[in-house]
Amino acid sequence: GSMFELHVQRPLSPRPHATSGEMSAGTDLDAWLLGAVKSEGQLMRFPAPSVPGGEVCLRLFQGDPAQLPGSDSGGVLWEAAEVLARWLCERGRSELLPHGAAALELGCGCGLVALALAALGAEVVATDGQPRVVYGVAAANVAANRGALRALVHLRVLRWGDEADDAMLREMVIGPLVASAGPSLVVGADLLYDPEGRAGLAVLFRRLAVLRVLDEFKVILAWQVRHRAAEDAFFSGLTDVFESREVHAEAVLDLFSDSGASPVIIVEMTLRSS
Repeated sequence: GSMFELHVQRPLSPRPHATSGEMSAGTDLDAWLLGAVKSEGQLMRFPAPSVPGGEVCLRLFQGDPAQLPGSDSGGVLWEAAEVLARWLCERGRSELLPHGAAALELGCGCGLVALALAALGAEVVATDGQPRVVYGVAAANVAANRGALRALVHLRVLRWGDEADDAMLREMVIGPLVASAGPSLVVGADLLYDPEGRAGLAVLFRRLAVLRVLDEFKVILAWQVRHRAAEDAFFSGLTDVFESREVHAEAVLDLFSDSGASPVIIVEMTLRSS
């Protein structure tokens, strides 16, 4: 196997608040791996007119589900994440965020979307509900790509249903930031696949909108269509706070669909002016 095929079981990181900069200092990559990471990674290239060289180039490792108990999907790359990362790279940081603002990724999994944003120069807090995903495969990908990142990626465990009070939630999404006042952009790929997740996410979006420190605040979600009526209901249930519009749709391979393909849709949600 390659040097990355490590079957290590370590206790959770004693320093859960390490940022990408701290992680890479004097640590070799495998010290941050909890589960196995498959193969030598996959090279991902995205056209990015706003950065030198005109492209974002990342090497992405995926978690081995056998080594991530309780999560058969969290450390794996899903089509919607790749579509979203490409779409964000085509736009560039200045089109996505005002100067001095950061991004927050929900359900980051292996971290591709957060890495793409950081490669564009946006500071990101990347969160997932699974500690083993955050401090395993996501941390490995931050460390492996540090040469390509033009801003910090901070990793945190965030479960949407948590009854964290406002101060805790604000500290989690704003506390880690070094170069930014706060997040003005929330991103997520494939977060709408179950009713419990959609309900928790809707509550979290409402809370983040209230707790925001910057006037500008928007959410960009990408997902592979599975339950169109339920997915549409998610957005219509938030119309009192957010205006949603579809900004992109493309067909991707889908082994579970009769036609062999299904659409990935990207929706941008902006705050209604009160």
